[in-house]
Amino acid sequence: MRSGPKSMARNFVSAGGRASLFLFIGACGGSYANSWEASGIELLETSEQLALSGSRFEAPALDGPAMRALERARQKKQALRGERGERLTKLRLEAIDAYQRVHERWPEAGGITAEAAFRAGELLRTGGAPNLAIQEFEIAVGTREGGEFSARARYEIGHVQRREGRSELALAAFEELTASPAADDHLRDMASLWYAKVLSEIDQPRDAERVLRRLVKCAVAPTDRIRAYDELIVMVVDRAELEGASGWLRECKMSVAEESLAMTKEGERIRSALENMRGLKALRSAIEQRMAQPGYDPLR
Repeated sequence: MRSGPKSMARNFVSAGGRASLFLFIGACGGSYANSWEASGIELLETSEQLALSGSRFEAPALDGPAMRALERARQKKQALRGERGERLTKLRLEAIDAYQRVHERWPEAGGITAEAAFRAGELLRTGGAPNLAIQEFEIAVGTREGGEFSARARYEIGHVQRREGRSELALAAFEELTASPAADDHLRDMASLWYAKVLSEIDQPRDAERVLRRLVKCAVAPTDRIRAYDELIVMVVDRAELEGASGWLRECKMSVAEESLAMTKEGERIRSALENMRGLKALRSAIEQRMAQPGYDPLR
């Protein structure tokens, strides 16, 4: 019996045990070797944003009944634009149903199947049904030869679990993504970054720092490297280690010095990312507060 958008036909099986740090601490010799929002360095949460920021994406072949059904579902999704209230809810359910019909009728269609399940998951997530969204994302992850959409679905699972307060499952999802052959370097680096952020959120700052220290050396794209440095600097500033934070900031700037001079769009993105680092602002504020303290001695 086909499961509708409101059903609980598929039970999500929780992953037990906390993910280890192995994939992250050994990243340079492992999976990494194989392969902005307003602030300019805002951490990307959704795979849709990842796709826009340069993550590899290959669409399924434009032929056959499965692809035509997927295209009809896409059109239903596009019809949501500009809608509000009850009509939006109605159209969203219709789009979800259309995507589910695709992956249920053609479960072995590779990228088509994975995209259909992924899009259904997106719509369920934005519609306020996180657990049902995870079910759809899991289908995309489990699709044979699902390609990029399988990897993006795993990334989404990590964020849904994190937002639902299920930190252990979020850690597992992000860690598994670093080993996925369907994920490109950018997606792996973002998974590592969010792995560190979740560790920090559950009061494991030392483990989080170990991950970030490795990531600033391994991240492939300059902007991703800046993101890793930014999180590390914020973490160090929070511990009131301002000299250490200043050192990380200098190292960050040096690591992208050559690329930041390029008169290209990429160069502009790098310069903007450097200028808008949260760590830079936090460090400046902390220094100002220290200097304003009574009896402050800069030579001490």
